[in-house]
Amino acid sequence: HIAGLTKLANTIHRYGAVAGLHLAVAGRQANPNLFFSDEECAMGPSAMGPSPLFNAACREMTEAEIWQAIENMAAAAVRVKKAGFDIVLPNAAHGYLLAQFLSPHTNRRTDAWGGSPEKRCKFFRETFKAVREAVGSDMLVWTKISVKEPVDDGSNLEEATRFLPEGVK
Repeated sequence: HIAGLTKLANTIHRYGAVAGLHLAVAGRQANPNLFFSDEECAMGPSAMGPSPLFNAACREMTEAEIWQAIENMAAAAVRVKKAGFDIVLPNAAHGYLLAQFLSPHTNRRTDAWGGSPEKRCKFFRETFKAVREAVGSDMLVWTKISVKEPVDDGSNLEEATRFLPEGVK
């Protein structure tokens, strides 16, 4: 898809704009009709019942799958850079996988990837570290982060500010 994305980035630049591309991993929000066989299902930080989007359950990711997701995000960021975009945005909002790990509603793990806000932030931080290393210092890496989920036990502004680097708050 790099050739098509290059055309898009070039068109954006031709009109004097900066080109950015979101990287979004669906996690538990994956459409089971598009991606999975009868034996497979979506995966997320924790096993959960039906997602609000597709009424399908998800299973908990293994440690190996978590690291693979981080590697995949970094590899995708490299493709975004090769296509000529100026900014890559791993999306940590709207219920995508990064947001799912940050949220106490969807991340009910009790290992190094869940529990306290700091542990729930590990996937977010490791992803950003991998993306930054993959694209180098000459590309902007931005994100969006959910600060108020529409569920009682979801992310909120007070907790979300803990995930921001020092100096941003």
